[in-house]
Amino acid sequence: MRFLLIDDHALFRFGLRALLMSLPGGHEVTEVASCEAALALDAAAVAPDVVVLDLTLPGIQGLEGLERLRAWHPPAAIVVMSAAEGPEWAVEGLRRGARGFIPKSLAPEAMVQALEQVMRGGVHVPVLDTPGAVQRNGVELTPRQRQVLGLLIQNCPNKVIAQTLDMSVNTVRVHVAAIFRALDVDNRVDAARIAIAHGQMPERELERVMRDFVAQRFNLLLCSTIIETGIDVPTANTIVISRADKFGLAQLHQLRGRVGRSHHQAYAYLMVPDLDGLTKQAQQRLEAIQAMEELGSGFYLAMHDLEIRGAGEVLGESQSGNMLEVGFQLYNEMLAEAVRCLKNGQEPDLLAPLQAATDINLHAPALLPDDYCGDVHLRLSFYKKLATAKTSAQIDALLEELVDRFGKLPPQAQTLLDVHRLRVLCAPYGVVKVDATPGQITISFKPQPPVDPMAIVALIQKNKHIKLVGNEKLRIERALPEPGARAQQVRELLRSLGQPLEPTKASQK
Repeated sequence: MRFLLIDDHALFRFGLRALLMSLPGGHEVTEVASCEAALALDAAAVAPDVVVLDLTLPGIQGLEGLERLRAWHPPAAIVVMSAAEGPEWAVEGLRRGARGFIPKSLAPEAMVQALEQVMRGGVHVPVLDTPGAVQRNGVELTPRQRQVLGLLIQNCPNKVIAQTLDMSVNTVRVHVAAIFRALDVDNRVDAARIAIAHGQMPERELERVMRDFVAQRFNLLLCSTIIETGIDVPTANTIVISRADKFGLAQLHQLRGRVGRSHHQAYAYLMVPDLDGLTKQAQQRLEAIQAMEELGSGFYLAMHDLEIRGAGEVLGESQSGNMLEVGFQLYNEMLAEAVRCLKNGQEPDLLAPLQAATDINLHAPALLPDDYCGDVHLRLSFYKKLATAKTSAQIDALLEELVDRFGKLPPQAQTLLDVHRLRVLCAPYGVVKVDATPGQITISFKPQPPVDPMAIVALIQKNKHIKLVGNEKLRIERALPEPGARAQQVRELLRSLGQPLEPTKASQK
C-alpha cells in the first residue's frame, strides 16, 4: 500500500509515518508539506493508494486541494486529517469526495482503525464528542449508521449502499430511517440543500452557484431554462421540468440532455397540470420527446417539430404554394439554385435539371465496403456528403474523417473519392461524362463548353495519344490498368486546358 502524507507540521508527519509503517504488510510513505508540492509530483510514479491531507496548509487550502488531488490522481482514496473538528468540516470533506475524516485529536489506535477502514474500501465518518459529534437532538449514530451516512452524503442509492457495505437492501432501509430520525427529517428531500439560478442574477453570483452545484455543495438546483445552454453537470441524474407543455420540442430535448452525462442512470420528469386539458400541439410534442430516447434522436425531433409547427409563412403554403407539390427538400434545392443564379447576375434556367452532375465511370468498384464501414446509415451519410460536396477542400475533409474513424482507405473507397474529385474538377469545364476504361478514356463536353478551343488544338498537336472525336469529345488512347492512374490522367488533361472561361466569353466562342 502506498501512502502520500500532506501536512506542514514535520513532527506530525514523522509520527504519522511511524504509525503507518507499523501497520501489517509492506507500505511506502511519501511526505510533502503542501498541496503545491504534492501536485508537482509525478502521479504515475508516486501512484498513492491513500492520500492523508491536512486542511490548514500554506498556499492551497485543504478543501480546494482535495478537489485538485482528486483530479491529479483519481484512483487514490483521500482521507482528511485535521485539527478542525467541526461537523461542517467533516460533512464538507466527505461531500467533496473524501473517503474519511479523522480528527487529529484521536488516539493512535483509533487513527489506525479509521485508516484500515479506508484501506478496505470503506468510508470513515467520525463520532465527534467535542463540538461536532455526528448527532442531533441527543441521538448519536452507530458506527454502521455512520458508514451508511457517508454513502448517503455521496448521493448513493440504497442498492449501491447495500452492495458497498455487504448488507441487504432492507437492512439499509432500516439504517436510513434511523439516520433520518436522528437528523429530524422525513426523507432525502427534506435534507436537500437548495440553490437558485436564473438569468437575471449577476454573472459572478450565477457562476458561484453553478460551481457549488457541480461541486455538490448543493444537491438540488431550482432554476430557469438558463441551464439549456450547455452547462455540463456530470453528477446530476434527475431533472423535473414544470409545465412541460409550455416548452418547445427543441427546448425539452436540450433540457433533457442536462442529465445523464455520466455513467449514472438518469431520469427526466415532464410535469403537466392535466393531460386532457393540453392542446393538440402540446400533446404531440410530449409524445415525440417520449418516443425519441436513443442517441442521435435530435434530427428526428427536429423533423417532428417541423411537422408539428409547420415551416412558417416564408416557406409555407401561403407564400410558396408549390412547395407541397414538389416536396420540401426539392423546393429548397430549387430555391438555392435560383438564389445562386441571381447572385451571379444570371437568369435562372427553370428547364435545366437540378444538380446535374458529371457522369464519371472509372470501370472499377467505387464504394465504402461493409467490412470498412459496417453501419449502413453511416455509409449513406457519407455517400450523401460526397454527392453534395462542391469543392476539393470538402472532399479532403471527408477523407480525413473517414481515415480518422475507420483507418486506411481500401481500394474501392479510394476509387469512390477519385470519382467525386473528378466530378468537382470537371464541372467548371463543362464536362458531362467521363468514361475511363483500362484501354482508353473518353471525355464528353457540353455544347459550347467554357474552354479555349486553341488550348484543345494545342493539346492534340502535342500529344499523339489524345484525339478529337466529333465536336464535343476527347479520347485518350493509353493503357492504364489502375483506376487511380486513369483518374490522374483525366485531371492532367483538364489542367492542361488552362482555366475555364467566364460564361460571357464562352458564349462568344
